[in-house]
Amino acid sequence: MKCINLCDILDKSDLQGDIAEELLQTPCIADAGRLYIGSYFCSQYFLKMDFLSEIKKLIGQKHYSLTLVIPIISEKDLARSKEQIRHILDELPIDEVTVNDVGMLSALSAIPQIKINLGRLFFKDARDIRLPAYYHSTLRPAFLDQLSDLRSRYGIQYAELDPICSVMDLRNETDVKLALHGPFGYLTTGNICKYASISKDIQYKFRPNATCNKECQRIFEIYAPTPPDYELYRIGRAVYFASAAPETINGSFERSIYAPFHEMVKLRKEGSL
Repeated sequence: MKCINLCDILDKSDLQGDIAEELLQTPCIADAGRLYIGSYFCSQYFLKMDFLSEIKKLIGQKHYSLTLVIPIISEKDLARSKEQIRHILDELPIDEVTVNDVGMLSALSAIPQIKINLGRLFFKDARDIRLPAYYHSTLRPAFLDQLSDLRSRYGIQYAELDPICSVMDLRNETDVKLALHGPFGYLTTGNICKYASISKDIQYKFRPNATCNKECQRIFEIYAPTPPDYELYRIGRAVYFASAAPETINGSFERSIYAPFHEMVKLRKEGSL
């Protein structure tokens, strides 16, 4: 199954114009059946999701299934985030939720009609495309050994992985299905957002989990060394690396989760001409 990951990159303006419609008609996306909305890395973005009515209209026209992704939330934002989760679940036909920490996993697994996925932040395996000997090796994500216990306690549906190496050993002793993110893997993330500091006075810059004006929707960074052996992208709070899908042994991925970042940037640029 192909899914489209709009987390951390979707803005309300994309849904009010033709950008979202055009995006979902592009060849590599048109056959997808599910949309991911929310955030993997930023509770500030999650709290500022103000496009629920536009999403409802979009999926009503296209008949997409919908997954809500919830980031790791700091203590200061927890109460507001719980209200936001309840609001989204009331407003949208969410049939599955992706969580990224054990606390939210425990809380949401009590909702019987919602299926639960383990998000990419559960998997702490080292990943660094800048180290060719490591990246071009065969690795088995260590967290797969913990799926049996979590499956029995919480009824996990999918576990989402990043392309941490060129060959992945997916040996899995449970019936938890595996999903793969692409065409980017996340390299690192943190609570300090570089872009949130742009408009702040010097004494308020680079504060953990600072409030923002969603500057991440207007700016990103690309780093490519010479020779260009790899590309790194700073998008919001996370740094990603571009990567081809890995080969697999002892199993396969039953879901692909595609982030249309390049397509979104192109359509936004064309819309601003």
